[in-house]
Order: sequence, then C-alpha cells, then structure tokens
Amino acid sequence: MTAMDKLRNSNGLFITATGTDVGKTYVTTLLIRQLRAQQRQVLALKPILSGLANLPIDHSDTARLLSAMGDDITPDTQKAITPWTFQRPLSPDMAARMEGTDEIDFNALIHFCQDQLYSHQGTVLIEGVGGVMVPINTKMVVADWIAALHIPALLVTSSRLGTLSHTLTAVECLKSRGIPLHGIILSEAAEETIPLEETHTSLTNFLPDVPIRCLHRSPLSADDHIQPDLTDLLLASPPLPK
Repeated sequence: MTAMDKLRNSNGLFITATGTDVGKTYVTTLLIRQLRAQQRQVLALKPILSGLANLPIDHSDTARLLSAMGDDITPDTQKAITPWTFQRPLSPDMAARMEGTDEIDFNALIHFCQDQLYSHQGTVLIEGVGGVMVPINTKMVVADWIAALHIPALLVTSSRLGTLSHTLTAVECLKSRGIPLHGIILSEAAEETIPLEETHTSLTNFLPDVPIRCLHRSPLSADDHIQPDLTDLLLASPPLPK
C-alpha cells in the first residue's frame, strides 16, 4: 500500500468553513465527544491558530479541543496539536507579515498532518483556520491544504443572511479541487431572524446529494443529546478520486 493509499483509507476528516466564527470548533468538539461516547479513539488537531493576544491559556480553540479529548491543557499539549500560532486575529499570511515572523511552510504543515494521519489508529479530525479560501501563506489557501492531504471535508456554515451564496461558493471551491464533501453543518447564528429550517431547505434544493445537518445553538441544545449524531458523516461520501 502506498502512502497515498494509506491516507485515502484513513479516518481523517478536515473541518472547514465558509468563514470565521461560524462554529468550526463547536462542531469539532461535538464530534470528539460523540466519538468518545461510542468508545472510539479520536485525535483532534488545530495546526494553525491566530488571535492569541491576551487570551488565557484555557480559553483558546486549542484548549477546547484538548478539553473535549480529556487531555490536560498545558503549553506542551497545546503545542503538540497547534504548532503554528499568531497573536493577531488575522489570516495566517497577514498575521505573519504584520508580526514580522516567517510565513507558514506549506510542506511542513502537510508533513505534520500526514504524520498524525499515518500514526493514529483512530479518527483524526483536523480543524482548519477561517474559511476555505483563507490564505495560509502568500501562495496557498486552506482548500489547497485539504487537497494536499487527500482527505474529505466537512463544511461548517451559519444561518446568517448571505450564507446561501457563501456556502454554494465554498462547495464549488472544494469540488474544483477534487475534495470529497462528507456533509454540511448548518450552525444557527446568534440572534438570527432567518429560520434555520428555511436555510436548510434552500441549500438542499441546490445540493440534494450532500447531507446537511442543523445545529441549534440555544441554551437547551447545548446538551449533546439534543444535537444530531454527526459521526456517520465520517463515512458519508464515495471514495476519493484517484
């Protein structure tokens, strides 16, 4: 079996989004808890994180992933799953430029993720940064990152006004790079007046073959038992294109 075949047969899943602050980490932590509740091994990575300035160690997205996995939150455990960090809440290319640091080495990023995909026996969840077209450096975007890993994606979007165009555009972007889409998670936006179910219906009309799950974000639905099971989306799509 070649290295490429190993990745194609792995339990890797990349969690990306239509933009920032739409619920990637919420979805990733929910998946972690659901997998662990099924007694399944899971490793979550957040390789790139920006916006760390003045943020307590236990309040970052990385800390939330570690907590969901049942791991201690320390500088070492955070570094293990998040090697690239920036202080400013900006795209990685812009943050590196404004902070005067080296831009992210794309090959090093891919090798880091591949090492985890090769070595971990269970499911590996890789949470991206921002949306599918966020620049990682001056040449590569998140969609290039997903394509280079040869694993499928889960797309998180919100119920905000404008999400139909954003979501359909993101799907086309993934499709153009041959990235299998296992599903779309429609995350309810705070104080949004557009009914979640109406957005779901509109998206389904254009994407009838893509599983679309709704996540309500009310205090009641914070209970994992209220939320839909997302673990079946790990195996929801056809094999990757060769």
